Amino acid sequence: MNRLLRPLTFVSLLLIVGCLYLFQEAAGFKAESALLPVTMLLSLIVLGSVLLFSDQRKTAETSAPLSLSSGKAFFVTVGFVVAVDLVGFYPTLVIGLPLIAYLFGFKNLKYLVISTALISAIIFSLFDVVMMKEFPLGIFG
Repeated sequence: MNRLLRPLTFVSLLLIVGCLYLFQEAAGFKAESALLPVTMLLSLIVLGSVLLFSDQRKTAETSAPLSLSSGKAFFVTVGFVVAVDLVGFYPTLVIGLPLIAYLFGFKNLKYLVISTALISAIIFSLFDVVMMKEFPLGIFG
């Protein structure tokens, strides 16, 4: 049981379980609509599995107990997904992206603002302008 309480193991297990649940939901979509979500979920399952196995290989060397900050990546990601549904994609992106980067140690505010603006503009250009796809609008829609 102690092997499962390692921070990276815990986060990778939660990621895999969450992706498997969402994969079940995405499997009910039409083939054209399911292509991107299914591909992304399968990729996350594979990456989570690689993280899980690599962390378990390190278990013999050290043992780090689970702390509240260990699941930070998972809980921030879940919060971002919930906020996208409630508030909308673009407001969540503009607020969430710099907040997540700041929480994980990137403290340079100038670069946070520049990177958030660039990423938001690129996503808007690709999806709204080029592909004409709308993201969830949440309470603003």
